[in-house]
Amino acid sequence: MPNTYCFTVYFFCLFLFCCTEEKQQYSIADEQFIDILVDVHLAEAALQNYYGDEKDSLTEVLYENLFELNNIDSFEFRTNLKKLKRDPKKLQAIYTLVVEELSVKESGSVSKKEPKKK
Repeated sequence: MPNTYCFTVYFFCLFLFCCTEEKQQYSIADEQFIDILVDVHLAEAALQNYYGDEKDSLTEVLYENLFELNNIDSFEFRTNLKKLKRDPKKLQAIYTLVVEELSVKESGSVSKKEPKKK
């Protein structure tokens, strides 16, 4: 009887550990990751009117500067982005904040361009 009990407990624990989600370990903090993704989207928007070699050159320079400013490299960014894509709840939470930040930046730039009417 004790062997059956141990056997049952063992498989119950094994089942619990197998069914739990693996928590992803990120090397970039959420706040920094949001800032980086905002910058990535702004860079991509800035590059939309360029084509060919000119776009390739500008893309390389923009991303090098972006990674340098954030003290990361492209490998670290891609690795964290892949992990984020495997975590749908966190992906949605992060991108909700990214979209909010982009909206704030857009509304700030629109209000700067158009003087307020009196």
